[in-house]
Amino acid sequence: MKRFSSIGVVVVLALFVTSLGLSAAPKSKKHLGIATYSVKGLESDIEGSFKALANDGYVVMEISNYNSGNGTVAGFKPAEYAALAKKYGMDIISSHARARFDVKDVPGTLTAWGKVFDDHKIMGCKYVVFPMNTWAGTVEGVKAECDLLNKIGEE
Repeated sequence: MKRFSSIGVVVVLALFVTSLGLSAAPKSKKHLGIATYSVKGLESDIEGSFKALANDGYVVMEISNYNSGNGTVAGFKPAEYAALAKKYGMDIISSHARARFDVKDVPGTLTAWGKVFDDHKIMGCKYVVFPMNTWAGTVEGVKAECDLLNKIGEE
């Protein structure tokens, strides 16, 4: 009986020591991301929203509030917005963005999208999504729009 008790003590000690080692091991951080379009009230309190998202474990985001008309994101210059995201440990990896898209003004369209890409590079954004379009009503029109999208993509 004494031998059984000794084995029990050894087993309990081994489990305890193992659990200490496992609890001391750093936990890997999950790569959790969010599309900011889904964050209710984001625009009314950007910093508070970023803080809450960071506390919930988010580390990357896809933004949807870039304004190509004035080159801002929720009223912030791109560098300011990115700095605020960084302050809370988040990276901007993608964006839904709209800008001029006119097959009759290719130079103007390319200039507008060049600005979009420049602003997104400032934020460290790797991907820019063209979210939607009211497509032309003819095959030729859609082909012209696809050609324009390809030219934009070459920028």
